[in-house]
Amino acid sequence: MKVTRSLAGCLALVGLPLAVGAQAPAGFEPLTVPPWAEQSSAEVMRAREGRVEGPDFTPVLNKTAARIKMRDGAELYTEIYTPRDQKEPLPIILVRSPYGLRPDKYGYAAWLREYPHLIRDGYIFVFQDTRGRGASTGKYVSLGPRIRHNTSRKATDESSDTYDTIDWIIAHVPKNNGRVGTLGISYGGFLTTRALVDPHPALKAASPQATCADMFVGDDFHHNGAFRLDYAFSWIGSMERGLDRSASFGSYDHYTQFLELGPLSNINKKIFHGQAPSWNAFDLHPNDDDFWKEDMCGVLPYIQSPVKVPTLTVAGWFDAEDHYGAFETYKQYEKGDTQGINNLVVGPWYHGGWAMSPKGDALGAIRFDSNTSQYYREQIEAPFFAHWLKGVPRSNCPKCCHSVPAATGGSSMTRGRRSRESKRVSCIFRPPVVWLSRRPASRLGLTINTCRIPTSRCPSCRVRLPGTVGRSGRCTISDSSTGVPMFSCIKRTFCKRT
Repeated sequence: MKVTRSLAGCLALVGLPLAVGAQAPAGFEPLTVPPWAEQSSAEVMRAREGRVEGPDFTPVLNKTAARIKMRDGAELYTEIYTPRDQKEPLPIILVRSPYGLRPDKYGYAAWLREYPHLIRDGYIFVFQDTRGRGASTGKYVSLGPRIRHNTSRKATDESSDTYDTIDWIIAHVPKNNGRVGTLGISYGGFLTTRALVDPHPALKAASPQATCADMFVGDDFHHNGAFRLDYAFSWIGSMERGLDRSASFGSYDHYTQFLELGPLSNINKKIFHGQAPSWNAFDLHPNDDDFWKEDMCGVLPYIQSPVKVPTLTVAGWFDAEDHYGAFETYKQYEKGDTQGINNLVVGPWYHGGWAMSPKGDALGAIRFDSNTSQYYREQIEAPFFAHWLKGVPRSNCPKCCHSVPAATGGSSMTRGRRSRESKRVSCIFRPPVVWLSRRPASRLGLTINTCRIPTSRCPSCRVRLPGTVGRSGRCTISDSSTGVPMFSCIKRTFCKRT
């Protein structure tokens, strides 16, 4: 693989080792998506697993690698991708992750597969293994607390690591325009919120997507205080002990294995042996206390006011992991937004579906008749970064009742609200079938103007389920036991009761 002379020379100048080449990594073994995999699982594998066949980025991007030294001496492994046809200074898109860069057979990070819309627009991409993960040195702390504000100058956390990284890439990556945008999903969303704490002056746009905010109340490890045993055990085993999801038990049937294991204390006695810090912390903090608010993905206490960096928060209605965190984070940023630069997008997506699903036109067997994920990436995310990083004139976020282009001739409607300055819109995607929270929308802290849409402009109802009734051009499917509305389907004609 050819490497740009200027970048290679720059890295050599500062005495950092280079990783150059488009050959398959040693021991590379192709992987095929199992035919029985659920649609969402298959989409995630194709997007993030480099061993699964994917596009070849070598014709369009040059790759170099560096080890960027942090203030305490730790070195974070970083890959830099620059357009081969670059003719002018370009902004940088920074993505940091604890999950590895997962190279494809050409040695390029599989993360590139999530950003074809941004590659097309022209950016320099920087992907980095976080501290203590992948090829980076230092100590890894799962979803660690913010500590830089009250300790020594060399104390580090994800905020300081992001700051030091931006400081380095702005100074050493050739032909950048001095502007950096960062984004990430789930753990990457958490890392994005950390980048917004005492942000580097060059950070001009950020998009925390499906970030956690409170791991006891509503994200990941607990849902409304109910401990998600298998999820927590599997994630911690993988991240802190390097165990495969099933290897710890020797069986994929975790339900039976948990029953046979006995009390939860046996997990440390027989499997983790006290070497999984997060599991030990869960044992010490069985109730909602400061550990859950500040240490374990403590996002909300560290959100600063006023908001200095344009922010695009993204959430999915069907996100089983971090639905709560995305909304709470947006609400907290909103309190300190004096410039109208805080934005929210919510769509009919599973965890990360807006990035992983090529079209976003279905959730399992439920079809939306709209390419919601593709629309988000091309019409919202790409213009957001282009405006703040390149100065491209603002293309307004979809207005209230804007019609989303559909794959099959129909359309879904979006709802939104404009700020008092008319500078932004909170885009709430409403496909033909959407989940309605059992809590009133007002309790989510969202002010959403109801759009009065002529029924002739709405797609026909494509869902016929028991308990369906019609009213005012909208069929509502309610829980038969409680009467609480569960799904809503905008439709041209009434659905008949079945």
